[in-house]
Amino acid sequence: MSNAPAALTPADVERRTRAQFEIWNSLDPDRITALYTGGYGFGYRTRDPRPPHPTKESYLKGLQSWLATLVFYRIVIDELHTVADGDIGLAWGFYHEEFQAHGREPEVHHGRFSEVMKRDASGWRTLFYHRDATPFDDRGIYVPAQ
Repeated sequence: MSNAPAALTPADVERRTRAQFEIWNSLDPDRITALYTGGYGFGYRTRDPRPPHPTKESYLKGLQSWLATLVFYRIVIDELHTVADGDIGLAWGFYHEEFQAHGREPEVHHGRFSEVMKRDASGWRTLFYHRDATPFDDRGIYVPAQ
């Protein structure tokens, strides 16, 4: 008998994605760090690729440093799509962040995201993620510079 979990469903991927966003809203560095599985990615206010941190400890250190810059932070999924194929799940959609950095005015940022994830007997693992901050309206349409 195999220890492998049953094939993923889109609902499994949706539950996992929504749970991840809620953990970010906890602002608990230990809970957020527990999500970290070393996936490759890009985005979040930079063009540079983001290779995995070498350790969870280095991820935690950077996370704590970033959280210390904030007065408040909240992230909300506005639209979510999911598919599953065997043990691979895909999630993508739109979100918005409400936050304030110390010494700055509060901001609301609309963004897009995608994630490729895998679930096996050891749990979930992010393979690749993307977040972007390209200016676009609430319908996801690009807003050109004036």
